[in-house]
Amino acid sequence: MARTQPDILKQMVLDGHEVGSHYNFHDLMFKQSKEEIRKNLNIAKESIFKATGVEPTGFRAPVFSITPDRLEIFNEIDKVFKYDSSHVLNLNQHDKSYYQTLYPFNSISLFEFPIVPKGFAFGKAQIKSGGTFLRLFSEKIMKEVMEFNHINNFTPQLYMHPYDYLDSQEFWVPLSDFVRSKKVNNILKYLRQNQWSRLGNKSVFRKIDYLLNYFEHQGPLAKGVEILNEE
Repeated sequence: MARTQPDILKQMVLDGHEVGSHYNFHDLMFKQSKEEIRKNLNIAKESIFKATGVEPTGFRAPVFSITPDRLEIFNEIDKVFKYDSSHVLNLNQHDKSYYQTLYPFNSISLFEFPIVPKGFAFGKAQIKSGGTFLRLFSEKIMKEVMEFNHINNFTPQLYMHPYDYLDSQEFWVPLSDFVRSKKVNNILKYLRQNQWSRLGNKSVFRKIDYLLNYFEHQGPLAKGVEILNEE
């Protein structure tokens, strides 16, 4: 996007938004070597800087794809970015102190805004405040998840993809594009587009309006890092 549509990113900055990085491509990071990860992080950062004129400081892994057995990936992110929001912290399994003592979080300067889901149905359903969860679950459940974050001294986040708030299937990819690859997984992704582009999309703006009655928008995450570091 940064390389092919730089004007869009530039306009986002002119409109007052922060542009962070979501990796070079939408790869699963746990499947890649440290060398590949290091290369892709730097390509992504440089591409965004060239498009916007502003150096990105924040990162989130595609699909939260840094698994518990690959936490060393955060060492590589720490070398390129100032803050991250890729770590999913399940408080039903471990408390906050466990997270704080995990390697490499206990030895790097990377500021982490973890995604903290709230457990429902006796903890079996871990619901996050964003994406498919935002579209499928009620605004009251989203409010509970965000309040759960606040109570546990984490920053409540409401994250969305562009398709989450579009309701006319603007991102729909035709079956012919998937069949051309001759991969079964890609054909399954064609069907999953129904999950991303049709289920609950029309409810998103109403839910956001509801949540803004309870949570004041705090601005760009990078500004939050500056404030917390000063404290």
